[in-house]
Amino acid sequence: MDTNQTVREIEDVLFPRLELDTWERAIYWHLFRHTHLEGRSSVVFGLDSLSRSTGISTSKLRDSIRSMASKGCVSVDERTRIGHAIKVLLPEEIPGLVVSAEPQSVDLEQIDFYLERRYLQPLMERQHGRCFFCMRVLIAESAVLDHLVPQVAGGSNSYRNIVVACHECNARKQALDAEEFLRLLYRDGILGQTDLKERLEVFSQVVSGNLVPSIGAAEQGVERDGRCAPAR
Repeated sequence: MDTNQTVREIEDVLFPRLELDTWERAIYWHLFRHTHLEGRSSVVFGLDSLSRSTGISTSKLRDSIRSMASKGCVSVDERTRIGHAIKVLLPEEIPGLVVSAEPQSVDLEQIDFYLERRYLQPLMERQHGRCFFCMRVLIAESAVLDHLVPQVAGGSNSYRNIVVACHECNARKQALDAEEFLRLLYRDGILGQTDLKERLEVFSQVVSGNLVPSIGAAEQGVERDGRCAPAR
């Protein structure tokens, strides 16, 4: 048993899915402590001794254990002269409770990369944490999603058209398309000739679908720290 994983599944899956109340959760943890943490799946408890060790009345214990048994997280197997043999079921032992995560194919062409900033992090990873246009270093909290081809010109929310920018570039770009804006930054001296050539090449790679963001990064919710650096 992977104790850390099991504890997370108990708290995050078993308790909420089976709707265990406060009393039932306390009893489950107590039974878990005296079973699986000691290398066994069941233990014999008398209601009086269980009441003393948990601080819960015998009548409440009786009702709670019956409720837990009906929910499927414990089973009362047999009665002995000193009490009942109670088996504690782990999340993985309860049918349908924990579903193994199977790799699923993702159709990137159908994903809205502009919606709710959900895919901000993988887009930042694709750009190495820099503004697509001026190449300033970004942090997730200040990054802005931008369209290479503006929405007013029919630009989509595809990974081929959504990039991450700093607030300054986002505000200046307005309805310009990416190529026009990059040349504007060059004329203003914000980008050098080499920078402009490299940015236009990256633009071509993005719109052609050759630079694909990693969706796995979005599910991790990882954010980088950093400060905006002066534009190159």
